[in-house]
Amino acid sequence: MVRRRIGPIAKCSHDGWDVHNCEHHEDVAVACTGSKVEVRLNGGRDPREGRLEVLYHGVWGTVCTDGFNYAAARVVCSMLGFGYIGRPTSNNYGYGPIWLTSVRCNGMEKASPSV
Repeated sequence: MVRRRIGPIAKCSHDGWDVHNCEHHEDVAVACTGSKVEVRLNGGRDPREGRLEVLYHGVWGTVCTDGFNYAAARVVCSMLGFGYIGRPTSNNYGYGPIWLTSVRCNGMEKASPSV
């Protein structure tokens, strides 16, 4: 499991924390071939891929695939130190809360100490 504290994914537009109509079979996963937001990839074959999870109020939760785009995947990979590469991939069904949906990035989001 890979995780790093940094903030640009929260700068991408989305519908709001814990606002969704998703089920866990819609959890987004990312393959990677910067308040602060902590992200991690969980359940992948190696540290560069897995189900995207975000920490919110001390609880890890997932991100729904609805609206999640390639730019968002690249932002996540950059946050994790893999560079500005990445793409959405098939998911590894999650559990717990679904914190975000409709995450759309334009690729210009910058790391920031606060969200």
